[in-house]
Amino acid sequence: MEHGLTNKIRARCKLDVSPQIEFVEYRSKSFIIVHCPKGPHAPYYVKGYPKPFVRRGSSNFEANDIEIAQMYRDSSRISYDRTIVDDASLEDIDLKAAKRYISKRKKSKEIAKEALLDILRKEGILCRTRDGEYLPTIAGLLLFGKDPQSCLPHTAIKADAKYRGSDKDWDAIATFEGNLFQQIKQFDEFIIPHIRVSAKIVGFKRIEKTEFPIEALREAFINALAHRDYGFIQGSIAVRISDNSIEIASPGELLRPLTIDDLKRGEFEPVTRNKVIVKALVEEELMEERGTGFIRMKKLAKEYDLERFDFKEYMGFFKVTFQSKPLWGKEIEKKKILIPDETLKALDNDQLKILEVLEEKEKVKVVDCVSQIKKSPITIRRKLKNMVEKKILEVVGKSPTDPTTYYILHPRFTNRK
Repeated sequence: MEHGLTNKIRARCKLDVSPQIEFVEYRSKSFIIVHCPKGPHAPYYVKGYPKPFVRRGSSNFEANDIEIAQMYRDSSRISYDRTIVDDASLEDIDLKAAKRYISKRKKSKEIAKEALLDILRKEGILCRTRDGEYLPTIAGLLLFGKDPQSCLPHTAIKADAKYRGSDKDWDAIATFEGNLFQQIKQFDEFIIPHIRVSAKIVGFKRIEKTEFPIEALREAFINALAHRDYGFIQGSIAVRISDNSIEIASPGELLRPLTIDDLKRGEFEPVTRNKVIVKALVEEELMEERGTGFIRMKKLAKEYDLERFDFKEYMGFFKVTFQSKPLWGKEIEKKKILIPDETLKALDNDQLKILEVLEEKEKVKVVDCVSQIKKSPITIRRKLKNMVEKKILEVVGKSPTDPTTYYILHPRFTNRK
């Protein structure tokens, strides 16, 4: 009975995937619950209604024109970035840059113009009209356009950084324009100066660590460029940096049947609405075709012990969020050592060992250094005195020979005020 009912529902409603039927007894009454999976070929229409319905919160609404258009784009089996840009012409394409890209793959620099145009057509960079005219596609403009934003203004990317701290104040706004390769470079140039860096001495070596994994941020940004919905002209990719988080939001939810849960489990086959763009970014070794980007980002987030690494869909956008913890941990952050290399070079081996002891204990006495360095108290006091004179250490106590006297780093090498 269940199998027959399933087939009837599937045929009547023209579903792509069979529904699941559940029979439930409740308060002496029998109920049939039909679980209809989300189909990959939206939109679906109900007889008698001119528009499909969408779920917003806990209510159902008729989809607006923008939502319906997005459904058609997402369910299309044709790479959307192959769409012709009507306002553009062949003059808008940098054919020299396109030729370098093709020549690298073909391993030949001798490509005649007509042959090049035909290759670019096959690659989805150009389209040929019935009258023989070559016109750029969305992918063509974004990859090799001289000024893509003149025809596709929604592909400009907005970035802002706002941070209020005791040592630095940031408040920067930027717009990334140009082709995708130029936008990646602009992202790198913007993001690195606006990420805090902590440093400490480990074994006399200065070790620096960025607050966020740069590689993961770059991966998230390139994914946004590769997979965003370029037909969604009302929105743009946005990069937002705040005190302890970075968000990268791009227009276009995941391409169905891929879901957020699939991404989190890492169990999915890579899909994209922009096959031409993805292929070019893979060819240029800026991303991998296998869909391992989120796995790498998750791994890097774990290595950096981020407070949160998350991704979600909302209002037609896909957003990735990185949220940090204090650099090096709370205790080390309070005592972080920032000693310039030129200062370290002026110290002898025993004095460098004193710094190593100090890193472990925060404050040291003569007896601590004697036991660790195996030198006489007189020698240790002389070396400590020299470090105080060089304003590397501060002495706290009545006199160098007082057993309660101890030494700490000079405030100029810590974040103490």
